[in-house]
Amino acid sequence: MQVIHNEPDTTVRYIQTFLGRHTADEARAHYETFIAPYFTTDGQADLAVGATAITAVATELGVPATVTAAEFYRTSTTTS
Repeated sequence: MQVIHNEPDTTVRYIQTFLGRHTADEARAHYETFIAPYFTTDGQADLAVGATAITAVATELGVPATVTAAEFYRTSTTTS
């Protein structure tokens, strides 16, 4: 199941828990702006956007980007 797209309310609750001090409306805005647009309906991350984000965060922190988006984001489904 792909929680990000199939259960946005659950995803928003997770975001609110993770971010802590944000209201439900703020968490929903975060989801709609920074999460939902960058994942496919089958739960895959947009690797080009991920690569840009990893580089930007590493630059901001002043550290090398030592991981690729493909390494960071799951790009294939697994079965149990």
